[in-house]
Amino acid sequence: MIEEAKKDSQSATPAWDLKPPKLEGVQFKECKNIITANSIVKEVYRRDWALHDRDIKHMITVTAWPDAVLAWHQHLIQTDHVVAIDGTFTAVLFDDREASPTYRQLEVLRLSNFRPGVLVIPPGVWHGFKNITGKEATFLNYFDREYQYDDPDEYRLPWDTDKIPYRF
Repeated sequence: MIEEAKKDSQSATPAWDLKPPKLEGVQFKECKNIITANSIVKEVYRRDWALHDRDIKHMITVTAWPDAVLAWHQHLIQTDHVVAIDGTFTAVLFDDREASPTYRQLEVLRLSNFRPGVLVIPPGVWHGFKNITGKEATFLNYFDREYQYDDPDEYRLPWDTDKIPYRF
């Protein structure tokens, strides 16, 4: 075997359930497609999923150009809920919460409309996305807090920062 070869890590169970995220407070809830006689229906949020006890207050869509990197981004108050609507993204999460048991850990996930789900990103977790579709791709992001135009809960680092151990 070639010395530089790396063994794949587990991504699904024998029942084809996706492996849950490992970072503290990060969740992934699969959203199954329902195929009807004339459409495909996908639920992207229900209160009874109990992803948290906060209300959803604001929602946006983001369309990324092919190969676009949307990074790095963090909130101190708001929780993000990201759902790939069209296309596939690499989602990278970096835990910057000193009190978290997964402090300074990194996680790489794939978000896609082909196997849809809600990625819940709590405050304090840096996140970035790369469109790996080869054409425009879109995700929905809904929040437990309205955007505050006069005082945004938005913190950013350049996509190529050396403060986060990942290169897109």
